Amino acid sequence: MPTVKHILSTDDFTNEEIQHLTSPDESRSTTHYGKRMSLLFCSTSTPTRLSLIQALDELEMLSVVLNPEELRMSDDESIADTATAVSCYSDLIGIRTLGGRGDVDPLLTDAALAEFTEGSSSPVINMASNSAHPCQALADLRTIRESFLPERNKRIVISWAY
Repeated sequence: MPTVKHILSTDDFTNEEIQHLTSPDESRSTTHYGKRMSLLFCSTSTPTRLSLIQALDELEMLSVVLNPEELRMSDDESIADTATAVSCYSDLIGIRTLGGRGDVDPLLTDAALAEFTEGSSSPVINMASNSAHPCQALADLRTIRESFLPERNKRIVISWAY
């Protein structure tokens, strides 16, 4: 069985892959007609939800938006069992487990993200967790490269915290 490539942080990319993904000149005309991405929101985010649904639509992919209550993750179904079931019906899975300060929900932890990833046979993309936000980081880098690419020797500092 081939190894599944998950995207949990920007560390999961080579420098070449990051350059390719964030290049302002890179065409995004590839379609993935009929592929399905499940978006599992253990924590909600209006911008993440809407931007990913829009992106999937532009790629001619189907989006399925899920929450833990619908899947009984908050009840009696383990995170790994949920991942196994969702991956049977998804070509790709996005999961958001970002918790707030003092949050005690076990679904809003990096451990939950790791358990879900281990149980999934489909690639998992971290839509935001307590330790990483790779989609945002790549989008920010692409915006910076589009805006400042002609001006070399600029130093840019990015900070993300809550």
